[in-house]
Amino acid sequence: MTRHLRKVGTNSGNDGCPTLYEVPGTDRYAVQGDRVTDPGELTQLDNLTEEEGAVTVPRELLANFGPKEPAHVPQPISFDDFAGMFSKVKHSAWRLETRRRYASDEETDTCAQFAAGEPVSWDLDGWSSMTRTGWPGSS
Repeated sequence: MTRHLRKVGTNSGNDGCPTLYEVPGTDRYAVQGDRVTDPGELTQLDNLTEEEGAVTVPRELLANFGPKEPAHVPQPISFDDFAGMFSKVKHSAWRLETRRRYASDEETDTCAQFAAGEPVSWDLDGWSSMTRTGWPGSS
């Protein structure tokens, strides 16, 4: 079945590419642009199948005509999928903490328990659920 596309905008005057099209009634877009054909560039695209293609478009096209409101849709993944992400890591990062203490942490029950030499009762279930679904107020 042929979908009806609605032309959203273009950076090439009124014809040609690049052009952005909306698939009405969905949250999908079609992008018309210069085809990526360089084998070296194609190998850098994750999981590109034979049915898929890739095009390049200037950032200006997306900034001018792409959706303006963010659409954050949490996508839960399995523990196996999460673990699999680490097999594809190409870079690492290191963060240097230079503060001697964090006053906000000292106000917590866990800090008081730790300082008193008592067993600390961590709420790992709450932390785990927040990391899976997103922090309160984040989008």
